[in-house]
Amino acid sequence: MKTTWEHQKRVGIFVALGLLTICLSIFFIGGNEIFKTKFQLKARFPQIQGLTKGSVVSLSGIKVGNIKDVNFITNQNSVEVILRIDQEFAAKITEGSQIEIRTQGALGDKYLFITPGPIENSPLAIDAILPNAPNSDLLSVLSEKGDRAAVVFDILDNLQKITKSLLLENRMAKIPAQTEQVLVELSQTVLESQKLLKDLRGSDSSGNSSKMSRIVDKVEKIVDKLERGEGSLGALINDTTIHDQLKSLLGAQNSSHQTRSLLRTSIKRQETQLDK
Repeated sequence: MKTTWEHQKRVGIFVALGLLTICLSIFFIGGNEIFKTKFQLKARFPQIQGLTKGSVVSLSGIKVGNIKDVNFITNQNSVEVILRIDQEFAAKITEGSQIEIRTQGALGDKYLFITPGPIENSPLAIDAILPNAPNSDLLSVLSEKGDRAAVVFDILDNLQKITKSLLLENRMAKIPAQTEQVLVELSQTVLESQKLLKDLRGSDSSGNSSKMSRIVDKVEKIVDKLERGEGSLGALINDTTIHDQLKSLLGAQNSSHQTRSLLRTSIKRQETQLDK
């Protein structure tokens, strides 16, 4: 009988120690969350993109609480999220603070990120609604933009195809050689242009007149002769009597043509009156 009592006593002590160990483990692993004072805030979103109860709430990157509940707003399609924040951070969440949905980790877990307002502002009251911040999360922006994001991916796909084509046909290795050839040809073109300009200016380095300069001088002399009326072509250009004769000749032809048309018109009128 005595042995049985001692055995039960030892079992009881062992169970009590085990329960105590479990409680202490929960206490330390949970970061003393059970004994922390909480206060409540709210946020509203058109969609919550995978947020659930228990999701993390972060203030400038520091975990300050969790999501307590998620519900639809009455007579609206918007969603209201209730936040449970540690009381010790209440003074940091002031008027002007904003909230947004962000993505964390490789698995794309969603959490709420609070950007604090000016520290001199008053802290937000309990159950205050945090205004939404412009969405800065890349994955969230891509999911919201939709069609525009598809255009970006199409551009990247086309760029990949162009790069792949250049690598397969070994065009990348040819580009430096082609660029060097273009530069050599451009240099030759510049040299030829400089030579042409030198020819137009009149003389080479030895002082002899260039061929182009001599041609220009000859053209100038021909133009001077034409202006002075020298030669047959100059006389034809400068003599106004030839112009007057051509003008009178064309005028005579026009008057003769007009006279003939008038005679024909009058004859037709007379024939019409006789028929009547």
